[in-house]
Parts: sequence; structure tokens; C-alpha cells
Amino acid sequence: MNFSTKKEKLIPGGSMKQPKVIIVGAGAAGLSCARELRQQNIPFVILEARDRVGGRAWSHPSASPLIEYGAEFIHGAHKEIFDLLTPQGGSFIEVTDHRHQIHKKRILEKPRFWEEMDKVSSHLRKERKRDRTGQEFINSHTFESPFQKQNFISYVEGFLAADLNFVGEKYLAESEQVDEPQLKEKTEFRPQQGYSFIIENLKKQAVQESSSLLLGRVVQKLCHTPESIEIHGYHRLSKRRFKLQAPIVVITLPLGVVKKLVVDPPLPSLQKALDVLHCGHIQRITFEFKTRFWENLTDRGAGFLHADPRIDFPTWWTQLPVHNNLLVAWQGGPRAYEMSFWKESGRVAAALKSLAFITRRTSTFINAQYSRHFTHNWSADPFSLGAYSYIGLQKENTPHSLHLPFAQKIIIAGEATARPADQGTVHGALQSGQRAARQAIELLSVPVRVMPTAPGRRITGREGIL
Repeated sequence: MNFSTKKEKLIPGGSMKQPKVIIVGAGAAGLSCARELRQQNIPFVILEARDRVGGRAWSHPSASPLIEYGAEFIHGAHKEIFDLLTPQGGSFIEVTDHRHQIHKKRILEKPRFWEEMDKVSSHLRKERKRDRTGQEFINSHTFESPFQKQNFISYVEGFLAADLNFVGEKYLAESEQVDEPQLKEKTEFRPQQGYSFIIENLKKQAVQESSSLLLGRVVQKLCHTPESIEIHGYHRLSKRRFKLQAPIVVITLPLGVVKKLVVDPPLPSLQKALDVLHCGHIQRITFEFKTRFWENLTDRGAGFLHADPRIDFPTWWTQLPVHNNLLVAWQGGPRAYEMSFWKESGRVAAALKSLAFITRRTSTFINAQYSRHFTHNWSADPFSLGAYSYIGLQKENTPHSLHLPFAQKIIIAGEATARPADQGTVHGALQSGQRAARQAIELLSVPVRVMPTAPGRRITGREGIL
């Protein structure tokens, strides 16, 4: 790797060989890809712009109670996650999914929240000849109640982080009509040691030598020829330029960052595949309060509180079944993108005002209860430029899929390339990294070594982890 004033020796996988594969990004997808390549003894190097691994899976390194800046939940009993957790001494807890709705100054329990959502989702059609936006679906659908409509809007904008004017009905249908694998009839969990614990375990399995993981390297441009790929970028701290060649590159950056990469010469098929995808936005603030004043608002503990999506922070959740003084404020979709331009103090003030409205407390009371907060503006972060992805309007003949190789040398991985039901998830990113490694191995025409099955819990279809 040549810098303007210095040469760095790459020793990928503990050898002096030049890398066969350059992996751009050391999040879940990049590390997952690296682990597969290492098992096949294929030399690689990972270039990561940040000074840490994990990407959008990032736990506070020292806060107690545990604070997540990004991913918090395990959505479904997926083997990819649990194999990095329980065999490594980690543990998980089931999420208390008690849903409550704010309506006319009352907090109503919604035990059939997901059943109501399924009723609406059952009317989404992935077989439509002409796709339409989520907003067009809402305009044509007859909802059974204002609650049902409000919850659907909150789900699309909040959970999926999507803009109703851009998100496609086909995508909504594909993502919502798939059931997650279960563990004892449960599908939502939290890793008790945090997502960074999972990422560190993956890093240990993927990276044998420090020279195969280079932090602080910002990639800006891909130049491809029939023979190879050349990566151009700079060192984030020194600003020195570098370039590196390899037969294959695997790009595992967030969608918003991938869209800003310069590809020379341009690949129309890649651009068309990217054009179908959109970057979702969220604003998340974790508050610590002096007391758990919200616990007496409901007869049974509130896991999640939902208010009108028009307020600044309409969704809040506790850490139940763990009782601590944390509350998470959440806003997603176009409103979250708008907030990304606000000062942090403005977002915090708006969240506390929303909480006062939801709990029917005065702002004076809420402000007096405030202790501290933790947040990260992913939409303003130049190395993420958003939260996670969703699919927009799909034409009848989509020209190319983002999960297939381009020019027989460029492979894209990351949650944006996962199947619709797994977009925006850590397990989706892990799966995409494994797929990218298989594609790289095939393009390199390397015979695949059969690896022994690692000990761990067994997955059998819908039953999940046993």
C-alpha cells in the first residue's frame, strides 16, 4: 500500500502475500466475510474508515447500565448471532413486548398490537404488476380504526426508518410476510453484554494478524480493469493518500456511503441497482433518569409506548424485563432526517418535551428527573450517512440485483443487500458477508475447504435455536 511519504507492508492473514480480496468496511458484514476467507486461507485486507470495528453495532465502552448507540435488538433466533454470543460466554434476555398506546390523555394497553399490524400487512401485495408507494397504499386502504392506521404509519417510518413517499409496497409485502425463527415462541432478544461483545468475538474469529485490519483508511474511489481493482483513498488522521490493488473487492459500507463512492469507469448496472434502494434515517436518544417514574403509568410494565407519529419522538421503550432508569426515545423516517440537521441540544429538548406529553408530566418534572443522555447522529456521520436501508419502487424488470457481482470483481455486501425481511438487521449483514465470501472464492476459482461444524446450538427451520 503506497502512501505519498511512507510505505506500509501488508501482511494479510499472517503472510507476505498481496491480498486476493480487499474488504472495505469492518462492520458485521466485512468481518463475517473476512472470517470465511480466513477459513479458506485466502489472503485479504480490511480497510475501515473508523478507529474501531462494528460500524452501526456500537456499545458504549464503559457506561453502566449498558448503552447502545446503534443496534440493540436481536430480531429472531438466528444462528449467525447466537453462535457469536452463547458459545463465547455471552447471554441474552427476552424483550418484554408489552405495547401501550397514548390516546386522548390515556395510556391504553395494546396486547394485539402485532395482530393488528398483520391484518394490514396481509393486504400488501408483492405480486403487483405496478409497484406503488407506501403512501399510495395507505390512501387506498380502509383501516379498521385510527389506531390501526397510526400504528402502520409509525411502523413504516419508525421501525423501517422509511419515507412513505419512497418506500415500495412490494418491499413492504416481502419484508412483513416472513416470520422470524423462534426460541420458545419468542423472537425479540437483547444481548446482555451488548452488540460490541458480539462484534469483538467475530473480530477474533476473522482477524489473525493486525496487519490484515487497517483502521482509519477512508476509501473514495474504485478503478477497475479487466485484470484487477485499484482502491484509492486516504488516511483519516494523516490525510496521506494511498492506493491498493487486488483481484476482488468486497464493499461492505452502509448504503449512503456506497452511493458516494466513485467507480471508474462507471458501471450502469451497479448504479441502477443502487437507485432502487434508499437510506432510512432514525434519531435515537437513550436517557437515564433519577427514578423510574414511568413504572406506575400502567397496570403491567410497559415495554414500549407509542404516541401519535406527528410528535417529535413518538416511540419510547424501557429495558424490561430489566428494571433500570433508562428510557430510549425514537423517531424514524423523514422527520428523523430533518432532525439530523438540528443541534444535539435541540433533539434532546424535543425528546424531553415529547416524554412530558406522553407521561402527562410537566416539563419541569421531566427536566428535574433528567440525569444524562447518550446519542449518535448516524445520518450526519460521514461513515454511515443514515441508519439502514429499504427498497423503493421496483420496476417490473429490475435490471440487476445488488447481491450479485459486478464486472466479475466488485461484490457488495451489508444489510442493504440482504433479503427484504433481513434488511436493517445485524444477522442480515452477517449473512451477506458470508455470501460475499462465497462469491469471491468462486470468482477466484479457489477450491473450497470443508470446515468442521463449530459446536453450538442447533437450528432446525422455524423452531430456531434449540
